[in-house]
Amino acid sequence: MHLSFDPKANVAYIRLRERVGEVETIKVTPDFLVDIDAIGMVCGVELLNPNVQLSTWEEIGATPPHWRRLHKGVNHLRIDNPRFRELARNNLHRAQMELKSGDRYRLTYAALELRLALEALTYDRALAFRKEFPPEEYKGWQPRTVIEVLKDIDPLIVESSIIGFSEEGTSGETPESRKSNSLGTDRVLTIAEIKEHYGALGSYLHTPSLKKALSEQIPDEAKFRDRCQKIAEIIQSVLNSKTYNVTLGEFTHLSECVNSECKKPIHNRIPSGADSFEAKCHSCGAEYVVTCSAGTDMLWAPKCIYAPCSNATCSEQMALWPHEIKSGTHWRCRSCGTHNGIELSVVDIEGNAK
Repeated sequence: MHLSFDPKANVAYIRLRERVGEVETIKVTPDFLVDIDAIGMVCGVELLNPNVQLSTWEEIGATPPHWRRLHKGVNHLRIDNPRFRELARNNLHRAQMELKSGDRYRLTYAALELRLALEALTYDRALAFRKEFPPEEYKGWQPRTVIEVLKDIDPLIVESSIIGFSEEGTSGETPESRKSNSLGTDRVLTIAEIKEHYGALGSYLHTPSLKKALSEQIPDEAKFRDRCQKIAEIIQSVLNSKTYNVTLGEFTHLSECVNSECKKPIHNRIPSGADSFEAKCHSCGAEYVVTCSAGTDMLWAPKCIYAPCSNATCSEQMALWPHEIKSGTHWRCRSCGTHNGIELSVVDIEGNAK
């Protein structure tokens, strides 16, 4: 946090964090302004009368009403940018308080808060890649499911990485031989960590099943407390990252979907090290196979299945997208005009029917 103050103008600015992208200024009161950056986080506060605003409330030891209004109001400022990272931080704090109590009965609440923190951090990661995240997957709530979707976009998304920059090298020079400047480590929850701990926390939130109770497979309190401490440390390490949710990568674009009923542009990440990959239009579901061609060009080939006309005397075929191969899909043949459709049917496999 950095405070700058102009005594002549009686104006102060409190920079809370580095801003990301464009900034939107919210006027909470005429003399109290809040800057919200592109990811929905408060990055700065401007006080237009700090001599009065700060000193008066400091003297009586109270919280300025501006801050109370800010805390109450910011929750509704960015509906499209939920503050999952802040939620995770709050969940972790409450979990640590429960663990410090030493009360065995409050261990359940610690497990619940840690589980919520894991979910919030996973959703925060998915939100950073929302332009590439399939909308139909938004309903997924289990971190393991969400992280698998991110892995399908690019395996490097679910791995921690060191972010840095260096001067452009000369021909034949390797990146390792150049001096680089590190911007920090983007520490993320890994698939292995989620698989190991998320389910274990959930099992402690339920009454033991009859099988476990009869076989005396009751969770050991001391061991589970140690596990919770370990999970809290993992979450803390993720939240400590000053550089996070980096979305750098190589991308390819299709100006418009070839589906005549869609024609919307498609933006897709190129998976690391891939010479070809499958892409999908999130608007209509059309699928493509994208391959590297000469130079840096990418060739987008529609992934179609050609269905024959049901008229035996017609040789016309209709290109259908994979998601259209289902009962109920129908089309009119462009050559003979036959109204074709896909239906489920029962047939005699061995041909014995009379």
